[in-house]
Amino acid sequence: MQSHKLISLSVLVTIFVLTNHLHAQSPEIQKSLERALGTSSQARMNQSLQEEREVVNIDNSVKQYDELDRLVEEQKYLERQIEARKELATKLCFLDDKACYLIDNYSKFKSQESSELLLDDLELFGKDLFTGYPLNFDVVDNTPVPDFYILGYGDVLTVNVLGPKPSLDFYPIGRDGTLNLPEFGSIYIQNLTFKEAQEKISNFISSKGIGADVQISIKKLKNITVNVGGSTRYPGTYKISSQSSALNVIAAVGGLVGNPSLRNVKITSADGSVVYEDLYDSLIFGTASGTTYLKSGDIINIPPAENFVYLLGNVNRQAIYEFKEGETTSDLVKMGLGFKPNTDDFMVVKRLNELGSYVSLMATSSNPVKLKKGDILEVNQYENRFVDGIEIYGAIRRPGKYQLSNDAKLSSIISLENDLIESTYLPIFVVQRFNPLSNNWKYKFYNLMNRNEFNEINILPKDRIFFLSKNDINFLNSFQLANFLKSASQNYFQARNSVYDNFNSEPASMDSKEENSNTISSLKIINERITNLESEVAISSSQQKTSNDVICFDNLSATLTQNFLKEIYQKTSSFLPKNNSSCTDLFSKHSFLLAAVLQNTKVVFGDVDSPGIYPVGGKVFINGIFDYVHASGDYEDFNLSINNVITNQKNAIIDSSNLSFLTFNKVNQDQLSRFVHLSGEFVNPGTYPIFDGDTVTDIYERAGGFKETAFPSGAIFTREYLKQEEENTLKLFRNNLSDILTNAISNGYLQQNPTDLMVLMDVMAQANSVAVSGRLVTDLRPSIKNSSKDLTLLDGDMIFMPRKTNTINVSGQVLNPTSLVYSPDSKPYDYINSAGGLKDGADKSSIYVINPNGETFNLRASRSLGFKAKHSIMPGATIIVPRKARNLDGLGLVERIAPTIASLSVTAASIAAIQD
Repeated sequence: MQSHKLISLSVLVTIFVLTNHLHAQSPEIQKSLERALGTSSQARMNQSLQEEREVVNIDNSVKQYDELDRLVEEQKYLERQIEARKELATKLCFLDDKACYLIDNYSKFKSQESSELLLDDLELFGKDLFTGYPLNFDVVDNTPVPDFYILGYGDVLTVNVLGPKPSLDFYPIGRDGTLNLPEFGSIYIQNLTFKEAQEKISNFISSKGIGADVQISIKKLKNITVNVGGSTRYPGTYKISSQSSALNVIAAVGGLVGNPSLRNVKITSADGSVVYEDLYDSLIFGTASGTTYLKSGDIINIPPAENFVYLLGNVNRQAIYEFKEGETTSDLVKMGLGFKPNTDDFMVVKRLNELGSYVSLMATSSNPVKLKKGDILEVNQYENRFVDGIEIYGAIRRPGKYQLSNDAKLSSIISLENDLIESTYLPIFVVQRFNPLSNNWKYKFYNLMNRNEFNEINILPKDRIFFLSKNDINFLNSFQLANFLKSASQNYFQARNSVYDNFNSEPASMDSKEENSNTISSLKIINERITNLESEVAISSSQQKTSNDVICFDNLSATLTQNFLKEIYQKTSSFLPKNNSSCTDLFSKHSFLLAAVLQNTKVVFGDVDSPGIYPVGGKVFINGIFDYVHASGDYEDFNLSINNVITNQKNAIIDSSNLSFLTFNKVNQDQLSRFVHLSGEFVNPGTYPIFDGDTVTDIYERAGGFKETAFPSGAIFTREYLKQEEENTLKLFRNNLSDILTNAISNGYLQQNPTDLMVLMDVMAQANSVAVSGRLVTDLRPSIKNSSKDLTLLDGDMIFMPRKTNTINVSGQVLNPTSLVYSPDSKPYDYINSAGGLKDGADKSSIYVINPNGETFNLRASRSLGFKAKHSIMPGATIIVPRKARNLDGLGLVERIAPTIASLSVTAASIAAIQD
């Protein structure tokens, strides 16, 4: 630091010595040095002015940035709210059909053109134009300075003298209003216009030198101070560029609030003069609203607007406009930037009368109506109805509108040889037809593969015909659609269960305190779900979706009913989607089409390249569908099953309405697809195809999971080959019972102990009446995923999911066989005592429990020398107290087989209850 000071001091001393030395040698050199030092001082002054200007710009920029941040956050918040409300409306519709009007109204709103605004949607023109305005005045500074610009303190002029003694320098105007020119003297130019100052300075310099030519320009503009008030976001005092107008000032103060008037901006000067500016001239018509710039000390006031009119309809800019006395509907249309095409010249002015009712006045371009406060001008569009022709959309060579000929056949307009393109999907096209009797649209489905059927299709006026593309089919088999349907299905049952869940408690066994507790708990669940809807929407919206996806899913949501959702979700969950495709323009632009096509989809399985859902219409050739799902083999090498029934009519025509699913398997492989059946408390119970390696938890996910009322611990799993094993076991037992009975009769034992006959006859009756179930006792809870307990599925497997239960059944040798309320604190003998206790003939050592998961255990054997029981009794269990067995040979077999028969009976009863 000390060395820097010494160097600076040395430089100054050197300059001082050289100056004196050169002064002695040459006066011209001395003048040049003085000018150089003066220029350095002037440069520092210019730098100071620039820094001051930057500070002003930063102040303005900070205010603008703060306002922009606020507006962006507000917009994001509103978007999240809208999405959450749409989701909530969909779930409310599932709960109560009466609430579906919310979705209907939203769907109607979405189907309208963006130009069709409601009166409440209109905003005051110009109010929001300044939010995105430039954040500083660099643009203003760099614009050409007009001749009428008023000069003053702070302006910096460039003076270029051409002649015998040329020079080029920058000179600021001083506080006293003078411009100091070192070689020529000082000249007063305060409050002169730029043009006047040019002339005065040129004459002044020319008078000092012969033949001098002077060129003058403005290097830097001064800052001025103005006061801003009225309907502005941040009123106050501001430093701005001297070349600013009222329009620039409004941007500098962060825009407008309230109902500001842009047509009567009041500007009061320091001398008391008042000027009113109409900013519509600049904002709408692009003309200058005034001939002077603001001056230091000006006061700009934006008053509230008083005269409003509303413009809506078929114009280029619908808004609320401010009008001046004497303006007409023609002036208002000009403010709205004119008419759009196909505009009806007859406009309607709605005006409030003294009674508070609207009266309608007719206005035209040639006969305008003078505007009054509150008028509503509606500009109508010609009805664009194509009543005598048809409209064709989609993947076809010549889409558009066609007049009908005398031959009202579709084949007269569409040629199968010439009009199909490479992307056209042939198995279906849709005809939307208007029914004047019901004043509604109906839909018919055909295909492009059956030429004979195609040639016979009649068309009617106003028909709309939609040809699908392969991209449309890809979307039907996409992750996007599958995930949407899965989410919709889960949300439906979650919302439904929140209201309708009952946990099968006995009302008589609950006191009022317990009932109140359950009621509060249910309400808490509902409240938590509703408050979490918005967060669910935020999570789903974080996934990448296109605008077409949003539109398509909104349209589809408006058509979803419980049965329709269940049907299409079962279809899309029957296979693993492979496509990552967004919704197509055809589906997004025609709100009905996606739902209509989904209703006509068929599921295709087997050894094909692209299993999935494929829409089919009319009478169709099956081999034509095969070409869409498999590209690497011949149709003759595959066997065909329709609805899981093998058929040899591979080249036959079949009515698509009779199809549910198709299976194409190679000749040397299995002929039928493999399926499992889910029943009971699943989100989407039904029959599902399975693939190699599919497990229990895989099929759970495919079915959308469980309802909240499900009891996985009590689920029943049955397998086909186990039924045969059970049947063989029962058959052997029946034969053994017959032998026992024959021996007992022949040796006279039954005459001495007739009660044993009753035991044998009872067991034989049960053995003859019980039905085999094929039950496999295993853990069926979802927590088994990715574990050794996650059972691999086989064809024909069935899973029955019961509802939550809260009872214990006690049967057999008790005084009062009954069902009792389950309590986790109760022991098995507590339930037996509640059923009246044991009878005299009860076998205490053989009491056994059948849990709802199929687990069976002996009550006494489950305890070890007084230690804690190895097994626990579950809600829904059955306690069976058997009769004591005599010493008759073979009754030991009866004792061993009785629990098995009882278990089969309980399983059969449980399955019947679940299916009911």
